[in-house]
Amino acid sequence: MKDYSRRHDVKKTSVLGSGVQVDKTDSRISAIGDIDELNSCLGLALSLCKSAKVREELHKLQAQMFRAGTDIASAGGKELAKRFGENDVNEIEGKIVEESKGLERISHFIYPGGSPGSAAIQVCRGVARRAERSILKTNREGSASAELHAYFNRLSDYLFVLARIENKFCGEKEEQWKP
Repeated sequence: MKDYSRRHDVKKTSVLGSGVQVDKTDSRISAIGDIDELNSCLGLALSLCKSAKVREELHKLQAQMFRAGTDIASAGGKELAKRFGENDVNEIEGKIVEESKGLERISHFIYPGGSPGSAAIQVCRGVARRAERSILKTNREGSASAELHAYFNRLSDYLFVLARIENKFCGEKEEQWKP
């Protein structure tokens, strides 16, 4: 069995599940690609993290990335997975508040890094911000919901919190940037 098809060697590809052919530069394909890259980064971070709690949350986020990709692919067509809604946004906001309670309050930027797992989560945070911008563009073109965009807006904040939790678990001190 081969793991390639050659049918997409041209400038078009199909949107998952819809059979609709679009340019590979279509905003939906870019957003789905950014989400896929984020999912891979989450997997790398998961492999480096020591905290079981953080690992569990990263694994849950990976499942959400599959949902996010299918959410965009489903826009205007057959629903392939449960669409993102206000409940998803509320849930991640609640996690940010709850998980932040055990962390020291910060008043300056902190340098990304510390433990390998935390540093990898910080990379995820940057990729999540790019995915958010791609989703916003897709949203403006009518192929992504406002709730999906809001979820990704909160996701980078949640990843920041998870990176801090991982550093705390590993006994790494956060270095604050001071202008």
